[in-house]
Amino acid sequence: MEIRHFIEKDREAFLSFCKDFYSGGAVLHPVDSENFARTFEACLAGSPFTEGFLMEVDGVPAGYLLVSHTWSNEVGGMVALLEELYFAPQFRGRGLGGQMLDWFADRYKDSKRYRLEVNRENTGAIRLYERKGFRFLEYLQMVEEH
Repeated sequence: MEIRHFIEKDREAFLSFCKDFYSGGAVLHPVDSENFARTFEACLAGSPFTEGFLMEVDGVPAGYLLVSHTWSNEVGGMVALLEELYFAPQFRGRGLGGQMLDWFADRYKDSKRYRLEVNRENTGAIRLYERKGFRFLEYLQMVEEH
């Protein structure tokens, strides 16, 4: 598996992957597809707040990872937020998720906390995350969207 920052030629694969990700059970509600293009553009532009990575297996796009960065007073340092981890259906069940989480932990080893969101019904992902050391953080999240 090769993991690298997004480049322009990844746009079509990323947008297609996002469409599948947001139509499945990993998320709680639909998302405006224009957001996917904005996210891709922010990643290409080198935003300090987000990074996008494409995963390839034998030269074929297999999935993507989005990471956001923030400071946390609670832990006294940077937090790497694993925003989205997606594999195309034909690449699931091959152990790539575990490999990707190992890569993520190595790349962001200087972060004080790793954080991610998971839908309660996504039990396979929960088992993987728990095997890799993640645990539930008992805060409730609240949002106001504009």
